[in-house]
Amino acid sequence: MFIMKELKKIKIANYTPLSDEQMKEIKGMAMRSNCSAICDGGDDLEITDCNGNCIAIDNVGVGCYGPTAILFKPCHGTGY
Repeated sequence: MFIMKELKKIKIANYTPLSDEQMKEIKGMAMRSNCSAICDGGDDLEITDCNGNCIAIDNVGVGCYGPTAILFKPCHGTGY
């Protein structure tokens, strides 16, 4: 037999609600990722601490796309 008990609210000492900026930072930390690709000639391209989704394709490049920006590093040439 299962008996259900009533849950009561508790008060946490020294509680301070998080600001909107703090909440954005926490959410962003959960999204951080790393990725790397190998280019012709054995060169490695890497993106670390990407605040979003990281994608890597060997001999093409690496990219990071998030809520506010996109970064792409190609194997040959300059990124944007």
